[in-house]
Amino acid sequence: MEGANIYAPGAVLSTTGGHGDIHAFPVEWVTHYGHGGGALYLADGVPECLRAVRAQLRLGAKVIKVCASGGVLSELDDPIHQQFSEEELRAIVAEGGTRGPGSSSNASSSLGRTAAFRTTRCAR
Repeated sequence: MEGANIYAPGAVLSTTGGHGDIHAFPVEWVTHYGHGGGALYLADGVPECLRAVRAQLRLGAKVIKVCASGGVLSELDDPIHQQFSEEELRAIVAEGGTRGPGSSSNASSSLGRTAAFRTTRCAR
């Protein structure tokens, strides 16, 4: 049976304290969980963002998913706030495009969507 192509992301990339962070647990535990192949990966700064993307590609991710803004169901982050800097987003998008279809963004705010869109267009 033929169907749509599915591009499975690896762990969602988030900033520390951002939409993908589990605020109820110590940051060291959440970081270890993500680096061990869990469903989320905390990254702060361009070098950590590059490492996060490469780690997901190494695990077989077909697309890189990133939280560009806070989320509506998160306990402590606000959906209107941008999560990653544009420099970090550019690095994620550029590196994600080296071995796959690229990146996808989860953004609840116009600030996050605009930053994600702008960095996607600049990286190509």
